[in-house]
Amino acid sequence: MVITEIAKKNLAKILTISARDYCEMKGLDLGCYKAIGVHVRGTHEEFAQIMPDEAEVVVDYQCAGSHYGMYSSGTALIRKE
Repeated sequence: MVITEIAKKNLAKILTISARDYCEMKGLDLGCYKAIGVHVRGTHEEFAQIMPDEAEVVVDYQCAGSHYGMYSSGTALIRKE
C-alpha cells in the first residue's frame, strides 16, 4: 500500500484519548467542537485518508480486525466558527 501525503499528515491527528480528555488538555470546552463519526473498513492508513480535511484531530480511535477484515473508527473534532 502506498501512503499518500494526506494520510501521512493525518496520521499524527489520530488519537486514542477521549474527546473530553482532549478538550481538557487544550483548555477548551467540548462545545467548541462539532463531532463527526469517521468509519472505514480498512487500516489506519486508509482511515487517515478519509478523515475530514477540517478535522483538528480524531479522538476515541479504535481499530479491530477479524477474518472479515480490518475496521477503524473514531470521532473527528472540527472547531466551530
